[in-house]
Amino acid sequence: MSEGSSKARVIRAYASRLIKTYCTIRFRIINIRILEEIGQYLPEQGRILDVGCGFGLFTLFYALLAPGRNFVSLDVNAARIDQARAASELLNVSDRGPFRIGERRR
Repeated sequence: MSEGSSKARVIRAYASRLIKTYCTIRFRIINIRILEEIGQYLPEQGRILDVGCGFGLFTLFYALLAPGRNFVSLDVNAARIDQARAASELLNVSDRGPFRIGERRR
């Protein structure tokens, strides 16, 4: 699957128009060259930790690009984790890692 079609699928997976707009802007800010650069350092198979995943935008993007990737994704915002879980269900990648509410420590 290409990066462009993966981006579009991830954006469509969110129910909220506001979150879709947010994701569109985030993908424009972090252009495809930067995503490719980050992606080259991620294993094609294995577990990846995503701390501060927010809505799970990049977790879901990289999960679509490589079916062997599994994720543990954490964020302190429960509402964002709920949105990430729902999107992962729609994208059929929910079996490849949990989205968990992390604890903020000081």
